[in-house]
Amino acid sequence: MICRSVVVGFSIVVFVSAVLLPVAACAQRPADSTRMVDVMGTPARVLTIGLDEREEGRPVLFLHSGAGAPLETWGEWLSVIARLAPVVAYDRPGLGESPFDGELPTPERVAAHAHELMRVLGVDPPYVLVGHSWGGPMILSYAGRYPDEVVGMVYLDPSEPDLTPWEYLGASDAEEYASRLAEYDQFIARLNLPPGMEAERQAIATFEASAPTARGLPEDPAVPTAVLLGTQVPSVPPGGPSYMNKDR
Repeated sequence: MICRSVVVGFSIVVFVSAVLLPVAACAQRPADSTRMVDVMGTPARVLTIGLDEREEGRPVLFLHSGAGAPLETWGEWLSVIARLAPVVAYDRPGLGESPFDGELPTPERVAAHAHELMRVLGVDPPYVLVGHSWGGPMILSYAGRYPDEVVGMVYLDPSEPDLTPWEYLGASDAEEYASRLAEYDQFIARLNLPPGMEAERQAIATFEASAPTARGLPEDPAVPTAVLLGTQVPSVPPGGPSYMNKDR
């Protein structure tokens, strides 16, 4: 079985080298830097690789992790893809080592925060946006707000922006949807999530519960785009909703 990090890294390498950049797989690994920077009045942890060696006009890979995931989620493949292009990865407010800023992390808010992060870092466009899971709607929101900055999109098992609320929970009717939603909410309440993760959960729940036309996401931009969909079903945590186990 191929682990997800291998597939993720391979997908980005192929996409970037074949579509956007000259082949540079033999280049040495650039130096990296992890630090805290002030973004909109709150510290944010950011990891950058290869920015000091960046040539003018060369795209930067801007990575957006899935729900609740810190920048470590990208694993050792960061050093591989950094041989092809400079990399920026970060912890959204309330995740990893970035303190929560008290704001509901809607797609619009996350896009504005990410844009300000790049300004603070002094990293000019163009960018190739990479989004895993919930990071998919995040990069789509970014591209819609700042289309002139984006030259490529990579979706890794993205959350589907066009599903109805029923489809998100795999329900067949309103009664089953209400039952599954209540079971899920009870499970989440028992987890006692920290404020930042709970705020992100609320943002996702609001997004999923709304009609697709009310979510405010733009159409995909007219730039090279890759979508990678995995087949491995994640493990259901102990005490998780029974329908998740049934539908595996």
